[in-house]
Amino acid sequence: MKEPLNFDESMLLFNQLQIDIEKKHNKLYEFALQNKNLDLVIPRALRLFKIRLNLAIGLKIDFNDQYAQTKDKKTKDTYIQIYKCNEAWFSYESMEIACENLHLLKNVSTNNKIEYLYNVKCGISKFKKIHTSCNTLIKQGIYDKIKVYQDIKKYIAFLESNPFIKPAISSKLAEASIKINTKKYLRHKEILAIAYASRNIFLHGGETAKTGVGV
Repeated sequence: MKEPLNFDESMLLFNQLQIDIEKKHNKLYEFALQNKNLDLVIPRALRLFKIRLNLAIGLKIDFNDQYAQTKDKKTKDTYIQIYKCNEAWFSYESMEIACENLHLLKNVSTNNKIEYLYNVKCGISKFKKIHTSCNTLIKQGIYDKIKVYQDIKKYIAFLESNPFIKPAISSKLAEASIKINTKKYLRHKEILAIAYASRNIFLHGGETAKTGVGV
């Protein structure tokens, strides 16, 4: 059975945060039902975000090799991570919609999926800790593994030059490339730019698991 959403990494990054969210949500939900005012206590946009987030966290994927060209384990694992990344991005976008509907954004005219987190009025205190943990995982899973490290550098270069990637995202990919080439920590903007670019070329460009890296 496949573990959900990069199981070990997600447990490290998000497990305690998810537990806290569930506790608070359950208390609010009970209060809302008692007062018969669900939409006021937990607005629909926030409920949809929670549904999308839970879908991303609980996603499990496998393939039937009779139809899918995924007989190589590395190829199969790559496709699984691509689909998980896409679903995680959709939940991230639904959070932006919830923040906008709840008037939590400082500047509603800002239309930048990568930077909107800095535009949230109340801020999110957990982000700094998650960001640090994410960079630790990047070091362990990429920088410390020579073959993976070389493949990632090729892949980022491919993303930068891809016609489906907008200039604003390409500029952040260029910044990420410099950091990766010198094995430095990535800012959250650079991490999200890589995730967004990967999602775009898979959804809109019809790319495959070996895109930008080759055999």
